[in-house]
Amino acid sequence: MIKKSVIFAAVMIAAMAMTVSAQSAANFNNGPVQITITGTVGQVQRIDLPGDQAFDLTGNSANGSVSLGDMSVFSNVNYSVSVASAQGFALASPATTESIGYDLLVGGTAVNESTGAAIASTGRTIGGPDLFALELTYLQDTADTLAAGNDYADTLTFTIASP
Repeated sequence: MIKKSVIFAAVMIAAMAMTVSAQSAANFNNGPVQITITGTVGQVQRIDLPGDQAFDLTGNSANGSVSLGDMSVFSNVNYSVSVASAQGFALASPATTESIGYDLLVGGTAVNESTGAAIASTGRTIGGPDLFALELTYLQDTADTLAAGNDYADTLTFTIASP
């Protein structure tokens, strides 16, 4: 009976050794091993504007024209830019009821004052920003009739969006 137990134990040990050996061969394959790496790029949109602007409304040409600097647009998707004016595209004086209307040009094109549409792009920016010159134009004759010593101001809000 002892002999049968020893033989049975030897057979069981051999069977376990073969199982461990088969598992080791599967876990230590010398062939190529691959992984897949996936990166996702999120939407990126940004507008950089020049700082606040101050200028003299008088003494310019018949049609006053003031360069406000460049707007830089960064976007990795198609984009559009709109502009909203706190004073309805007019420079207004808080001290008086006077104001002077103006046109805002973005990249040489006047902003649509009723919709605020400024730029409709068909593509994304590549290799750097898209630059757009900002210019304000107004009638000098009207500016020359405004009350002296007052500031006339407006606040513009630029918004970038994906169409």
